[in-house]
Amino acid sequence: MTRDLEPIRKAWLRDRPQYEGLVAYLKPKVEKLLKEAGVWGKVDGRPKDIDSLLKKCLRKPDLDYELISDKAGIRVVTRYLENLPIVRKLIEDNLEVKKKEDFTAELGTRKFGYQGIHLDVVLRGDDPEAKRFGACLAEIQLRTLSQHLWCEMAHELNYKPEFEVPKALDRRVNCLSALIETCDREFSLINQEIMQLPDAQPLMVLSVLEKQFYKVSAKHYDRELSVEVIRSLLPLYSKDVGWFESHFEEFYNREQVKINRMHLLYVGTPNRSIFLYQPEALMIFDLLEKDPFTLNDAWSQRFPERELEWLAVAWGVPLH
Repeated sequence: MTRDLEPIRKAWLRDRPQYEGLVAYLKPKVEKLLKEAGVWGKVDGRPKDIDSLLKKCLRKPDLDYELISDKAGIRVVTRYLENLPIVRKLIEDNLEVKKKEDFTAELGTRKFGYQGIHLDVVLRGDDPEAKRFGACLAEIQLRTLSQHLWCEMAHELNYKPEFEVPKALDRRVNCLSALIETCDREFSLINQEIMQLPDAQPLMVLSVLEKQFYKVSAKHYDRELSVEVIRSLLPLYSKDVGWFESHFEEFYNREQVKINRMHLLYVGTPNRSIFLYQPEALMIFDLLEKDPFTLNDAWSQRFPERELEWLAVAWGVPLH
């Protein structure tokens, strides 16, 4: 017997505004968690489209409307595999997780296919919006950039509702997920090995600065320029790499109100330094506090003096 979709359609038209509100609340909440941890991640969110929900119910006639967990969906896409457990812990520590699915682990050792982590969550009882959203579930998907690419392309090539695809072709799509897994592991290993190269000190310092920078802004920055600036300024420190991590964490914690206020003040403003939204700005501010004149001498050998002057004025330590 054909499933009657009208009751589900009416229920979703009634409930959708509630889930729209949940997405609008959860997305910035998750972004804030990543920001506070200094982890880069692209966060998207949406309530389920009515057609998508009805098609799902049509495909799964025994699925109860009330048990559909992805009426509100949040997706977090990170760069490296090692970021996923960090993001997962942030979610588990700040939301009530009702169900966990680690699809990579479920594949075992002999299967290929979809990889990623799904967490069905509700707001914790102490959340200020808990009463408003009650037991409304949201599904949070965690993926790497590579996993996300495979998901998008596999979805594009999935014609099963229209006609039967030969199993060999389906297998080829799934086999590509093994390449994606290899890709993810290689990206992580290559990044770690690059950091161990003899001349990689500027990159290691950049990774330290980046963590604090992402607490302020998730804006894309010019990585090549960052390395060039850091390489020019490192001789002003005469410290080994291990020193920088604790130093800049302490620096950010001490100055975070000032740094955040400054970024808000200058966002979208053309009359400010192009370096303000670069991670190395934190190093420049630190050196402005320590020895602005030595910094000015080193800076002027390679970079426009006007850019440093703008940063100095913004920081409240004018050079002249």
